[in-house]
Amino acid sequence: MRWLWLKRTDPNRPWSSLPETPGKMVQAMFNVSFTVVVGDGLHSYFWTDRWLNGQSITELAPALINSVRARARKVRTVADGLLKS
Repeated sequence: MRWLWLKRTDPNRPWSSLPETPGKMVQAMFNVSFTVVVGDGLHSYFWTDRWLNGQSITELAPALINSVRARARKVRTVADGLLKS
């Protein structure tokens, strides 16, 4: 869980771009243990982060997430999902 946290809080470190393969239990514990404060939305993931009243879209609409490409789940930010005027 420590590496997942460091990757989220300091993306400028050289190892942060390495692919991660945490176990399902570790990822689940990490997801439950923190919530995201959106701010500008550039560092908050739209589909998987818990930014909607402490829940993620994955938790709120599990059937919907199956129609979203796996890559999009990992890279789309909240800022990407907001309408730009």
